[in-house]
Amino acid sequence: MKVNNNPSGAVVKVRRLDAGLTQVEAADLIHKSVDTFRGYERGRIVMQLDTWELFMLKTRKHVKRERGG
Repeated sequence: MKVNNNPSGAVVKVRRLDAGLTQVEAADLIHKSVDTFRGYERGRIVMQLDTWELFMLKTRKHVKRERGG
């Protein structure tokens, strides 16, 4: 049984906001177009796990504290 670990659009948006980034800044950070990034947040495009991991790693220094911990 395969588990879907791809983030929802809401999760992507929360992470971006926690990092204090605009959509343009976040898109640049992971080498995607702003239209693609908006698609991730709106749930129109599924962010692949490797892209999500890159985004998490690159936004780590911007996030003051992780949620729930």
